[in-house]
Amino acid sequence: AFPIFDSMRLDRLVYRPKGDGSGAVFGTVTLTDVILPPGLIAHLFGDGPRPAAGVDGAAGGGDSSGDPEITELIAGLRLGGMTIETLLTLETRGEDLRRTARLQRLQVGAIEAGRLAGLRLDGLHVYDLGVLQIDSIALEGLDLQALAGLATAARERTLPGNDALTLDPGLDSLRVTGLRLLDTQGTELGAFDALSLDEIRRVGDSITQGRLHMEHLRLPTASLEVPEAERALRAMGYPGIDLSFEARMARDEEARTLAIEPLALRLTDMAVVRLEVLFGAFDLDELLAQARQMAESGVPVIPLVTLERLALTVEDQSITGRLLGYLARNTGQSEEELIADAAAVIRQAGTDVGLSEAFSQQASEAVAAFLRRPAVLSANASPATPVPVVEAILGVMTASDETVSRLDLRIEAQ
Repeated sequence: AFPIFDSMRLDRLVYRPKGDGSGAVFGTVTLTDVILPPGLIAHLFGDGPRPAAGVDGAAGGGDSSGDPEITELIAGLRLGGMTIETLLTLETRGEDLRRTARLQRLQVGAIEAGRLAGLRLDGLHVYDLGVLQIDSIALEGLDLQALAGLATAARERTLPGNDALTLDPGLDSLRVTGLRLLDTQGTELGAFDALSLDEIRRVGDSITQGRLHMEHLRLPTASLEVPEAERALRAMGYPGIDLSFEARMARDEEARTLAIEPLALRLTDMAVVRLEVLFGAFDLDELLAQARQMAESGVPVIPLVTLERLALTVEDQSITGRLLGYLARNTGQSEEELIADAAAVIRQAGTDVGLSEAFSQQASEAVAAFLRRPAVLSANASPATPVPVVEAILGVMTASDETVSRLDLRIEAQ
């Protein structure tokens, strides 16, 4: 028989499996509309088969991720919802009992047919060498069976095949807000306002669209732990790095293309870098098959993905002028001399590696114009016919004039 109950409330639940004070203290736990398969209970609480000592994955309790039957057991789990108000975890270190984490609230949405509707954590603090603080973590939609399968594959270090597992855990969205990392003295080492994964679209079981977005990742100069970079940033008047990031992906299975439009990197008060690129001959199943073949044989497999279009822009907000001023102060050269030297180096390098004089001249003049009046520097590639990505990368790295010509590569200052 399956344990079934409409609701349950537990107040001040204390879990201390070792008897030394280590464990967890729950303020209030509330569950509604629950059906628990007995086999799942055995796995969760350690009554089921356990890996032998010394085997990868062995632990104090049962390890559900290592048992492929867990995916069938999860399918029988039903939960209307669960809420935990306050959770404190404790660990004994030497003779001291220390808190390791504190959670203000956890909300778990409905679980049915192996799918989790949503989950939210509020007020998470993790204590170790410092403190990790997170205001909230919220996700919508998660395939628990697929997640368990991925955990098994990761633990056993196997690459799943298309007929066995999906690489997609069925997540609809994820958002983390208000993360801060502090050292033991309370000094902030880094923080960000929000990190989001959303706008996910699927065709069948395959992801065809998605967006990754980070808002204001802040890194104080002191946290960089690179003395030269710290001195340079301070000398240029920057208290640290404030970075925002966005990447959108769209895949067309019929046209076999992958578009990244845009990939944008914003360094507040410094610069904005934006990339748009379109890949052709992009077949995800074929790429996964090639990855498995390479993992099994150890022989590199060159993917046949092509480049159809690329646009890269750098928009200056202050970094160019400040960097030129910093270099001028530290080298004894004037800013104009530095600009002339940079243009000459680009022109000579192009000539040395066999690029056409016209392209080398165009690139050097564009860079010089951008340095004199910083606004926008762009690089665009619009090949008449798609160019294999491997050929494009090697051609640009070796400055192949033929590849540059095929890519129709242009560098311009605006």
